[in-house]
Amino acid sequence: MNFTPVQCACSTLGVPIRDPRGGIEWVFSLRSSVPTIRAIAIDVTTPGLRARDLSRSDRRDLAATLRRRELDLAGLDLFIPQEHFSDPSWAPRAIEVIGHTLELASELAPLVGGTSRALVSVHLPGDLDDSVARDLGANAERLGAILADHHPGAVERSDSFVVGIDPASVLMSGASPAKRATVAKALRLSDASDVGRCPVGGSGARLELSAYAAAASMNGAPHVTIDLRQLRDPAQGAIRAAEFWEQNSIQIG
Repeated sequence: MNFTPVQCACSTLGVPIRDPRGGIEWVFSLRSSVPTIRAIAIDVTTPGLRARDLSRSDRRDLAATLRRRELDLAGLDLFIPQEHFSDPSWAPRAIEVIGHTLELASELAPLVGGTSRALVSVHLPGDLDDSVARDLGANAERLGAILADHHPGAVERSDSFVVGIDPASVLMSGASPAKRATVAKALRLSDASDVGRCPVGGSGARLELSAYAAAASMNGAPHVTIDLRQLRDPAQGAIRAAEFWEQNSIQIG
């Protein structure tokens, strides 16, 4: 059986930064400890990095910064609170923001090059209206982008509207990340104990990393993105997660 190597990326979601571009420099700084981190997922809920904040010139400059730092774009993180989709006063705006972010991803990915993906990661409500889902998928397809839903019960709706997996969320829902990874097209690297999110491989961690890495290698996704949400020490969490990933990844030709 053939396994495809999966590159390690790191999200800026959950990273304490002082300015919008600080997350890029923060991820770049990790490479002195873990050179296997070769890509970045940018949290575009950060003021100054939202799609509406970035002119065409700003987008070209952002892509140039990533190229200089030799970081491919694993995608854009847009984790809008789920309640915004059920609140009539917020829902239209939330859908609009997803559309603008898909457009941003489709513009940035080819500018950065390499293994970059025009991918937008979201966590949609499980009861999202089917008509809204169809519109989101059609918009992603029109733009040549991919929308990845990281809800633990998400299903693939089209080639442009795919399943994403956040192991910590899956573990907390009582399911198996390794099983979910076989159908996911966007992969994150996170862990959970019985009390909530924790560092990968940390005290009480429940992720069966070798099984998850094997499933990830089989499904063809180019990146696994380290998710640092709710960690007390994001830098050490990222370094440890990357090291564990390298130790457990299966690369068999």
